[in-house]
Amino acid sequence: MINKIIFIEGVSGACKTTTTSLICDNLQNIGYDVLCYLEGAKDNLLDPFNGAYPPNIPLTTYTKTYSSCWDNFIKAEFGPSLILDGTFLHRQTNDLVRCYDASRETIVKYLSALLQSIQDIDPVVFYLNSHDICQSLT
Repeated sequence: MINKIIFIEGVSGACKTTTTSLICDNLQNIGYDVLCYLEGAKDNLLDPFNGAYPPNIPLTTYTKTYSSCWDNFIKAEFGPSLILDGTFLHRQTNDLVRCYDASRETIVKYLSALLQSIQDIDPVVFYLNSHDICQSLT
């Protein structure tokens, strides 16, 4: 069973990856059993496309693929806590908009169902914001 799952989310340039890595390193340095998975990384347990953009598949196949990946993840036995960068909101919202031109309603419905499936593991979501995204990206 997962000890704790923490999602670090936010817009591009909000320092999700930097924050996730720093939190993970600091927790490991003081003795916590914690793993970090970054958005777009091939080893991210919750990315069925191994860091790549989804292949040219129908939206229903995309959502079923992700949902199945998350269902398997929830059933898996993990010892450490996990910190995930952009894995819940950012990556999937970008995919749904970029690859499927999904409506806000479609995105909310999909993410709500995903959140419902993980509520039993009591995740924590931190959302990072940037006052000046252009400056952050520069």
